[in-house]
Amino acid sequence: MRNRDPLGGQSTEASDARGAATTGRADGRIPALALAALTILTPLAVNLYLPAMPDIGDWFGVDIQRIEISVGLFFIGLGVGQLMGAPASDRYGRRPATMLGLALFVASTIAIVLAGSAEQFVALRFVQGLVLGIATVNVAAIIADLADTQGAARSLSLLQTVLSAGHIVAPIAGAALIGSFDWRSTFVVLVLYCLPLAVLLWIQLPETVSRSEQRDRPVLREALRGYRVVLGHPRALAYAVCLSFATGATFVYLTDAAFLYMEWFGLGPSQFGLLVALSTVAVVIGTMLNVRLLRKHRADRIAPFACGFQCLTALLLLAHVALMTPSLPVVVALLTAATGAHGLIGGNAGACLLAYFPHHRATASGIVGSMPRLVGGGIGAGLSVVHFGTPVATAAAIAGCALVAGAAIRFARPAEADQPDEPS
Repeated sequence: MRNRDPLGGQSTEASDARGAATTGRADGRIPALALAALTILTPLAVNLYLPAMPDIGDWFGVDIQRIEISVGLFFIGLGVGQLMGAPASDRYGRRPATMLGLALFVASTIAIVLAGSAEQFVALRFVQGLVLGIATVNVAAIIADLADTQGAARSLSLLQTVLSAGHIVAPIAGAALIGSFDWRSTFVVLVLYCLPLAVLLWIQLPETVSRSEQRDRPVLREALRGYRVVLGHPRALAYAVCLSFATGATFVYLTDAAFLYMEWFGLGPSQFGLLVALSTVAVVIGTMLNVRLLRKHRADRIAPFACGFQCLTALLLLAHVALMTPSLPVVVALLTAATGAHGLIGGNAGACLLAYFPHHRATASGIVGSMPRLVGGGIGAGLSVVHFGTPVATAAAIAGCALVAGAAIRFARPAEADQPDEPS
């Protein structure tokens, strides 16, 4: 059989065999539309309200830094939710975990609309991220269930394009919403989006964990066992560290973008939305380039070059804002390049990590999804607290993340060069 891209609906022979073994689906096809629709919910939840931050601060009578903390806490919640949801997905199945997480996301979003104080708003954003993590951790797990390493890298890269499209559309749409309504409209839109999404997932989402794999042991014991296996592979874990800090650089940028563009450079909501979207376009370009490179080059050989490029552009950004008067075109160009490099890192590092753990895919997927959110969210929230009012702190945090990612990828090794986990 000729190899086809898994996300496009046709899989390799290895993917077919794995799909037949785990799901009973003879073709092992990946439900592209359902996974793409679920994936795009994350950038919508992150970016729709970013242009409204000054308005939210005015509504609750606090400064913008107090509201920016909600971005970092959302990412932390997303990471914790994926750590919680991954073992439950391995234990009870992909479909139940996804539908439960989505239902709780709708409930938490409605609660945000009704929030009566800045403290409630920030706390509910953490809860919103946590329950979304329970749902979205299953995306990478389902892909890993149905595709081999190269196929998974291609599929995750294509889903990265979908994720990036959400990051492009959401801030622009958010700016348009607050031009006609107040900040709460951005969260009402999330609730409305979830209604048809729930129907689509119910119809299309497959169960890729067989009854024999849904073990009878307590989920906490399974979680501890799974994470012990995953965390016991230093070479594999290096991919997680690389992915976490490379993604963390982007999360730091998103956390502080409102201050950088709207407060420091004095731009309006529409201009802000366009500049955030521009950085995401760079991620899309990087992702599509990665898909083409994967036709001839291995995933574990592409990621180190992309990490080196991200380090270079991040250090140039830090040097510019620290040694010169920051120029908007230069800052935008370097931020766009640094964040765009993630398009050649994310899918490759994630697929290389998942290849190590064929018997703990959701748990490994939880590591892949949670560590970047915890790292990026923690650094972003910390930056909001200790911010001293100049772009130097933002650039330093981004450069630090890029350097750690570059160091980690030098230590990583592909699964075939190491020892994957043993069958349960």
